[in-house]
Amino acid sequence: MSEMRRIDIRSGVFTVPVKVSDFIIAQQAKIEKLKEEAQIKDTIIANMRCEVSMMNKEIERLTK
Repeated sequence: MSEMRRIDIRSGVFTVPVKVSDFIIAQQAKIEKLKEEAQIKDTIIANMRCEVSMMNKEIERLTK
């Protein structure tokens, strides 16, 4: 019988084989990294929108 490990995931705490636990932990790490990357991209997009808005206001001011 393979070694078992307890793992806490969103739906509860389970006892699973170590290989399964390692796989789940690796997948959770990938998900967290993707979430961080998405948050960074969202921040960049928000900053770009702000810059475009500021440029549009400046264009309006200069063309009056």
